[in-house]
Parts: sequence; C-alpha cells; structure tokens
Amino acid sequence: MTARRHHYISQCYLKAFAVDRRKGSSQLHVFARESRKTFVTATENVGLERDFNRVDVDGEAPDAFEKMLSGFESDLASALERTIEAETFQTRADYEVILNFIALLAIRNPRHRESVRDIHEQILKKMLGLSLATKERWEKHERDMEAAGYKPREPIQTYEEVKAFYKSDNYKINLDTGYHIGLELKSFEAILPHLIGRGWMMMKAPKDSGGFITSDHPVSLTWRAQKDRGFFNSPGFGHAETQVIFPLSPKLALAGAFEMKDETREIPREYVAMTNGHTAIASTRQAFARDMHFRYQLRRDLGARKAARLIDEPLFGTQKKVSKTDAGA
Repeated sequence: MTARRHHYISQCYLKAFAVDRRKGSSQLHVFARESRKTFVTATENVGLERDFNRVDVDGEAPDAFEKMLSGFESDLASALERTIEAETFQTRADYEVILNFIALLAIRNPRHRESVRDIHEQILKKMLGLSLATKERWEKHERDMEAAGYKPREPIQTYEEVKAFYKSDNYKINLDTGYHIGLELKSFEAILPHLIGRGWMMMKAPKDSGGFITSDHPVSLTWRAQKDRGFFNSPGFGHAETQVIFPLSPKLALAGAFEMKDETREIPREYVAMTNGHTAIASTRQAFARDMHFRYQLRRDLGARKAARLIDEPLFGTQKKVSKTDAGA
C-alpha cells in the first residue's frame, strides 16, 4: 500500500526536541501561528502534507521519491544522534549529511510551493489575458494549438465563454507535484555549495537559558549586521555578511557564515533567545519546543520573553511573505 502522509520535516530530526511519553511515541509542544493555539502532540502529527512527495511518472511508483528520502533519513538519523551526543561533527560524512538536510529544508515546504504556484499562476493568467484581448487573437491561438497537435479532452468553449470565465477569476492554477520536486532539486544544488563554503559555529545553550526551539521551517537566513542595504535588502544564501541558523536540539544550534571559522562555543542566554526568535518567525505554520521553559526575542528592542507569550505576538501571528530568498535565490 502506498503511503500518502508525507513528512516534509523529518521525524528523526524532531525527535531531538520531543519528550518520550511512551514506547515508540515522542511529543512536542506546538505553537500554531494561524489559530494562535498551543498544544502537545506526537511528532508524527506535524510537518506533513498529503502526497507532498508523490510523483506521477511512467514506470515509477508514486512513492518512489518518498522511499528515496527515507534512505537518506536513515543516514541522517545516525548523523544527528552522533553530532548531538558529541556536541560537534564526528566525521566529514556526518557534516555533509546534515548540511544536505539543511539545504533540503531551506527550499522544501508548503509555503515555498505556494509561492512558486502563485508566481506561475500570475504569469499564466497574464498570458491568457493577452490571448483573449481580441477574438481574432484567440482564434489564432486555437489554430496554433491545433497545428501543434493539441487535442482537447472536451469541446472547446466559445471565445465569449472563455473570456467570461477568465474575467470571473474564479479559478486556481495548480502545478504538478513532480514539477515542484524538480525545481526544488535544482535549488538544492544551487544552495548546497553556499552552505559548505561557510564556517559553522556549534552554539551551546547555557543550562539556565531554556534551550533552543525549532519549527516546520527551521532554517533561518539573516543579515549578520543591521544596516541600510538599499535595493538588496533580502539576504541570499550566496551573499556575504549573512548567517544561516539551524537548531539541532534544545542544547545545540548551528550558525554558519562565510566570515566564521568552525568552532564550538557556549553562547549567552540572550543569544539563545534571539535564535529562538529567528526560528519562530521563519516558521511556516508552527513552531515546536520540548517544553514551555524557553525564552525568545523577536526584535532587538523588545527583550527576551517567556514561552507562553509567543502565541500572542503580532509578529508571530503574521505569516511571513515568501521572497526570492525563500525560493532559493
């Protein structure tokens, strides 16, 4: 039987932030952005979407890509376990597996897919509008399609009917999941070298800090220093003076920058709160924590706040708009 529930956030990753409740079950504290609710649930219930990895290709099973990812996640689970236990990368192979995982998470989630779909929809609607500008142009478009061998499954509607449908704007243009996956793999190949080229600091949270949290989009890309950057105000993975933040566990998080060197360091608890703020804001739908003891800071001028207040934050409730950076530029 083909599995339909596909996780875009690996459960082996979320397990590090969860609490074991019973044999085979780990639970997280969830902070939901849209509903502004917090609740506890099993890791298997978050970071998933129906048929997210489904492919419809002749000669391939619908879950072929899902199975391929499962093989990678087996290596990932071991790499995460060794790295978290040692509080440093144990081997070059573990380092590469985890950076591959960060690159995948950076570009594979529902928010990014909706952004890509929306861009394609806008372009296609403009093209359709141009084709419908005059009846003569539409009839030429029909002749061109027929010459190209296009055979409609249903009778073609009249020009007036198609134009009325277009003007109603009562429709949505969707993209094939396989097309999304293809674009994501190209973005992955573009991003990965910019992750490997960075120095990585393994940040250790002090015992009195409350620790790190994660989310359904746990890769944060920010400028290292706040200053006027003119037109180029959105950071990209290839830009200097940027840092990538990725929480590994409640005790550990990675920060990568081209100007950094590889090291392990305990950071002040206020930096832990700022890291949690970046993670919360970067989330698509939900942020996750081991417990309610963490602190977060959403802006430099706000100061650190207790976990229970996150759900009421205006900045957390506002869905982050996807930029070209999110799409892997």
